[in-house]
Amino acid sequence: KKGLYAGLAFFMYVADCDASSKSSPIHLISQQWLNADWPLASIYRLVLGIEGNLNMGLEDYVQLVEPFIEAKTPFFLENHTVVSAGMMADEQLTDEQFKVGALFLGLDFVGSVQ
Repeated sequence: KKGLYAGLAFFMYVADCDASSKSSPIHLISQQWLNADWPLASIYRLVLGIEGNLNMGLEDYVQLVEPFIEAKTPFFLENHTVVSAGMMADEQLTDEQFKVGALFLGLDFVGSVQ
């Protein structure tokens, strides 16, 4: 089996910000992940969709992602499983023009990969 280690974090930034203004939240997310704390701040929630289950309700999603978002815990997948990840933004941000960045912190596949 393949195991996927948790280490995926999303962050938002306004379209016109420069690289130096992004370094602080990236550093914060990195440190929190290393300390096994799930990032707060602009990270709202990580949602995974397993192929064939894309129409699941929120409660089902929460049950699905709970073992995954516990940092450094393997999340085992069947062969050829398609996994998608997305971020839900706070309603207050709907009028903002922002971009989404993704950090892959310690993301790793274990076992055989075909």
